[in-house]
Amino acid sequence: MDEVRIPGDLITFDKPALIQDLLKGARLRKDPIDVTSYDRVIDATGISRSYLPPIEGDVLLRCIQRRIETSEPLENRIKLSGVGYAWIFPLGCHGYHTGCGSLAVNPKGYLASLGWAENRGKNPSKKVLCACSGHVRLTGPSCSLIRN
Repeated sequence: MDEVRIPGDLITFDKPALIQDLLKGARLRKDPIDVTSYDRVIDATGISRSYLPPIEGDVLLRCIQRRIETSEPLENRIKLSGVGYAWIFPLGCHGYHTGCGSLAVNPKGYLASLGWAENRGKNPSKKVLCACSGHVRLTGPSCSLIRN
C-alpha cells in the first residue's frame, strides 16, 4: 500500500461467477416487497437504492474499473490519492482488476499516471477485457441506516 510492502494474505474471487452459483435453483422475484413485513432490509444495490430512500448528505466518488489481461505478471497494489484510492488486484492467469475512485482527482488520469499496467519488457501485451465508469459510495455504513 502506497509503495510499502505489508505482509498479509489476499483473496480475490470471480464475483459474476459467485452470483451465478448462488442463483442456481433460486426463484427470481421482480415484484416489490413489503418492507414492513421484515425487521431488517439490506439494500446492497449500489448508489441507487431499490428499497430504502436516498441517504442525506451521501458522498459519491467518481470511479473507473477495468478487467485486464497481460502477458507479464503484475503485483497487487493500492495507492491512496487524497480522498480516494487506486488499486490493482490479481485475478489469476495473468488477469487483473484495476481501477480508481476519487473526489479529488480525475480517476482515469490518476490511474494512467501510476503506470501499473503499462507494457514493460521485450514483447508484453495488455488486453482490456471490460471497462466501466460510474460512482461508488464513500458514505460509511453507519450513515446509510434507517432507524425507527
